Amino acid sequence: MAQSPVQSFFPLRATRHIICNDIATFVAARRLLADGHAQRGAAVRVARYAGAESMPLDVVGWFQPATMLGLVMAFVWSRTLLGIPPRGRMPSLRGWLRRAPPRPKRLGLQKLGSESSEDMTAGIQLRPATSLSSIWEAYLFAGSFSDIPVALQLLEFPQAFLDWRRSDGLIPGLPNTPPAIDPIFSRKAVPGSEDEVVRACDEMLDSYGGVLLAVSESELVGTLAVRVKWLPQACHLGADGGNGKVAVRTVPYAQVQEAPGLEPVAYLEQFAVAPAWRGTGLAARLLGEAEIMARQWGLGLVTLHVQRDDWQPLRFYQKHGFEITSDWMGRGPQRFLLMKVVGNG
Repeated sequence: MAQSPVQSFFPLRATRHIICNDIATFVAARRLLADGHAQRGAAVRVARYAGAESMPLDVVGWFQPATMLGLVMAFVWSRTLLGIPPRGRMPSLRGWLRRAPPRPKRLGLQKLGSESSEDMTAGIQLRPATSLSSIWEAYLFAGSFSDIPVALQLLEFPQAFLDWRRSDGLIPGLPNTPPAIDPIFSRKAVPGSEDEVVRACDEMLDSYGGVLLAVSESELVGTLAVRVKWLPQACHLGADGGNGKVAVRTVPYAQVQEAPGLEPVAYLEQFAVAPAWRGTGLAARLLGEAEIMARQWGLGLVTLHVQRDDWQPLRFYQKHGFEITSDWMGRGPQRFLLMKVVGNG
């Protein structure tokens, strides 16, 4: 039975493909046999394409190690330029700020309206986040001012949310270590009634972390998250500052390792204020509310991490009584752990 044109097309096309490949292979083989310098010519063409026809092989050999050495030297130079102190030898915050470059002049910048700072922030409502959606909104708001890519922030949000549920600053083997708290998503029993859900949320927000929202006419203009972490008791020293306040001082890292136990502290995260509201006193108001929250929880210390070359926030925290403490809890060599004693009660 004769095949249709469609049925006979595919075998013919496959056969033609094989024949063409065979012909191409045969021609290439003949050219290689006819020209004994074909391989050398191909190598020259590749070198010419790469722009390295005249580059000796020994130059190519040491180029990669030299490049690696240059990268290492650039890394060491950048650390030296930033003046990162060795581990366990943290400077005072006031002394570190002497290295800051001159403040840039602000030209043509105006605050919202012509009111004073107190009048401007009087209409802003500070309230805690009481739902997952509001926590998510605060997370996105703070992340919009971060240098971390948005995609990475989205991937990190589940872990950040679980961290509000448990303490993640535990040191195994030390006494007074609080019991670990299971992540909420690993619970077998899920709250069944609305009241149980509300109580579970209250337990999380009040006991292990809360998110403050600054709202102006239903618009989110500032956020600050307060969590409970645990630090060694020897990570700070108290002294009379002359005006009755307690000063925080840096202690050696070896002394921190020998700490007799742990103490809970209020740890600040997601501290962000909308650009239009910066310089109005809103950041100071959020910080003051967080300190009140810490004292209500019975916590006497407020801590947070700040980039070492982020001079404007460092000036803000130095103005509000923070000090650089031991770097045992550092997030790499580029951040300071700042601490402030707020008392408790």
